Amino acid sequence: MSDFQGLVPLLVAGYGRSGTTALMALLGTDSRVAMGRVYPFEARPLSYSAKTALLLSRNAAESHVGGEQFFAYEDCALGVPPWLAPGFKEIAPGDIGSPSAVDWFQTIWASFTGKVQNDTHLPHRSSQPSLQWYAEKVAAWAPAFVRSHLPARTLYLFRDPRDMYLSANAIMRQRNYFSFGRGPQDSDLDHARNLAYEFLLYFENYRADKQREDCLLIQYADLVRDMGGVAKRLQDFAGLRCLPNEMAQDLGFHRTASSPEASIDRWRRESFPKGVLNFLENYLRESLDALKYPIDEKPRVCPGMEFRVNDENGIRVRFKEGKAFVDVPLDPLEARSWWELWISLYGPSLDRVGISWRTANQDYSEGNSLFQPWYDARHWRVLRFPVGQQESWQGRITGLRVELKANPAPDPFAYLRWVRLVE
Repeated sequence: MSDFQGLVPLLVAGYGRSGTTALMALLGTDSRVAMGRVYPFEARPLSYSAKTALLLSRNAAESHVGGEQFFAYEDCALGVPPWLAPGFKEIAPGDIGSPSAVDWFQTIWASFTGKVQNDTHLPHRSSQPSLQWYAEKVAAWAPAFVRSHLPARTLYLFRDPRDMYLSANAIMRQRNYFSFGRGPQDSDLDHARNLAYEFLLYFENYRADKQREDCLLIQYADLVRDMGGVAKRLQDFAGLRCLPNEMAQDLGFHRTASSPEASIDRWRRESFPKGVLNFLENYLRESLDALKYPIDEKPRVCPGMEFRVNDENGIRVRFKEGKAFVDVPLDPLEARSWWELWISLYGPSLDRVGISWRTANQDYSEGNSLFQPWYDARHWRVLRFPVGQQESWQGRITGLRVELKANPAPDPFAYLRWVRLVE
């Protein structure tokens, strides 16, 4: 990619209420950065291009639309080319294939950036420096995909998740709407569970990327207390010329604390719904420690297995005839105490991931299992299995097993970091 001539993506990777809006506002003070400059800076054409490319090349049964939908002009659904059978890999002689995700992405993105660089309505003019970067808030999966095809830079942004929880609740009350993974029927603990899961998606990928030269960690507290220092780090990291004094001054609408300084460590001063603080500290203990967020009381150990004895990436799982399984050593437990099971996993050649369980009366079986597709993911994933919703998840659980299936590959492998039972 050394001869790349387009806009270099600046990927702001952080969950809601972590400071992404403030960081985007700071990036927008460099006139060489193309981005949506309308508050709250959530135009996402790069993510849209990437997701479109992935879906157009995802030849899974659930990605296909029926012939009636495909031919109906007024229908708005579109999946992979309907003439390709789901899962079919080889193209028969004389038949027509489909572009890959890379082909789709590069074509769509080149079209967008060409428009941006020639759009006279954007802030840059001939008298100003030409555009060099493009900035966007992105989901946790985006950096691994985008940097495979473009020389992207990733800005991992983190805030203490206990403060994020309080801030999210506050802004939902303030604006009288549900968001940040919380729906009308969700309890406070449901919200904590969803936030913890989303936080882990970003943390697991940051943990794997933290030594990369094209990735930079930014802490929310530094955005508040030392914006000038953050601007200097961005200059050293990517040559950006951000000007904190020229940031938009309308971000007060985005704030739920009395001042930016009061938004730091608010978890020490404000009360939590019953059980929420303990939940966040129990299930995010590793990430809290790694990001240097203090914990007043040492949380209890969550049931499950941490496969991180000698390797931060966990254990390397090898496959035999495209399959592998890992038994999770744990003491027998009561099913009704646990609502979900989470797995942290990486494996470019994976096709499907599942968990199965054994009870005192029934061995591992198809009825005692759940599976999820992998979709050729190239990033670390945290998979959620809603075991508490399964009829067969009852009584005394005496064994857990992770089951993996891989696509044909010369040397298929996966990394398994941890398995956690979630209340």
